[in-house]
Amino acid sequence: MLIYSRVDNSDRVSSKWRPIRISVNYDMLEGKVYDPLSCRSIGQKIKLDNNEIHICENKDILTEKQLLAIKGTMENAIRFLRNTIKVQSRLDPIKIVHDNIQQVYSDTDLIIVCTYQYVGCLADETSIANDYYSRTVLARICFNPLYVPDEAVDESDDKNSFFTQFYMNLFILLDFMWMISINIIHKEAQFHIRILFVI
Repeated sequence: MLIYSRVDNSDRVSSKWRPIRISVNYDMLEGKVYDPLSCRSIGQKIKLDNNEIHICENKDILTEKQLLAIKGTMENAIRFLRNTIKVQSRLDPIKIVHDNIQQVYSDTDLIIVCTYQYVGCLADETSIANDYYSRTVLARICFNPLYVPDEAVDESDDKNSFFTQFYMNLFILLDFMWMISINIIHKEAQFHIRILFVI
């Protein structure tokens, strides 16, 4: 599914390394922006790419508690990432366009768009073609209501499958999952430094 039709950005970055700045957009998650694959009511019909029709059930709809759990978990994740990752900050605002509406994000290095669908949880990302490092600029995380808990989780909840999937998706969209696996295998002390060059 196309999240945004255009992303405008320059590749100008600061010479200084700073904690990553992340902005989160909950408009699709909250139903303010239409997502054709999100169930909003029981009996709603969703047409899939293969022309099959899914009829929404109660289990496909995100509850208010689950919405708050996602937001709380995202806050915890962003705090964790800010304390873990440093980047050469972007100097210009990031502009995204969807349905001919432009949104401008200043003082940010990454925009995460959250949505939910009954079909599963996934993450995908977009970078800018002229960015030397191809850093992720706009990312989407999609949640499946069936697996979202009623309370927020953080990095201390490592036995929670929602936590594991959530952080796995964040690592994938930041393109440093392979760095984490290298660190686990080799127990290298410069893990933090190595991440700096991947983002």
